[in-house]
Amino acid sequence: MHSWATNQSHIIADTRTDPRWKQWAAAAAAAGVRSCLSVPLIRGADTIGAMKVYASSSDAFSVDDQRLLVNLAKSAAALLGHVQASDTPQRISDEVRHSLRTRDTVGIARGILMERHDLGRDEALARITALSSRTRTPVSDLAATIAERKSGIDPSEAS
Repeated sequence: MHSWATNQSHIIADTRTDPRWKQWAAAAAAAGVRSCLSVPLIRGADTIGAMKVYASSSDAFSVDDQRLLVNLAKSAAALLGHVQASDTPQRISDEVRHSLRTRDTVGIARGILMERHDLGRDEALARITALSSRTRTPVSDLAATIAERKSGIDPSEAS
């Protein structure tokens, strides 16, 4: 509920030691939940809920996991936000097209890095996400810059 209320992501590294939300943490630990990652579902200016993942081991979630869940939450919020809209089919179609273009651009950028720097698929994507994080540039924007071969971006710096 806190992610929903605050519009912020939260990682609980260990329910047995986290000082926030003591009753919930105790109940979760008793049920075998040791870690939790929660992100808000944001649709436009509204937060419409939260998405959570749980793990049976402590320290199960990293900042990269958080970034991945935030991206997944964006898609989920878009779909949930369409549930009662009259123009749902057109809006979903537009958003799916945009998502596919973004995915294609990231794939192209990954391929360029694989070729330029003799990297595997996972390593190339890791470079893109690391550089995105370091420069605070959205992955989609950074991928477009790499795919368009604009100068000023050196993905080899994001090791």
